[in-house]
Amino acid sequence: MGGRLCICMRPERLADVICAMREAGIEPKRLQFVSHSAGKAPFLALVEGRRGGGAGLCAEPTLLLREEV
Repeated sequence: MGGRLCICMRPERLADVICAMREAGIEPKRLQFVSHSAGKAPFLALVEGRRGGGAGLCAEPTLLLREEV
């Protein structure tokens, strides 16, 4: 109990991964999307889960790889 799992995947698979985590007793705790720049669709989703954790998901700000100047 209390172990952590971190997953990097395509955003299109997000619903499947969250459902699978919950079925395995791992509660998603943090979610963050990764995008090349502002205004572009994210290409990666980062999810952190905790085994036996209570309900509650924190959505972090999008991580931008390039900032527009």
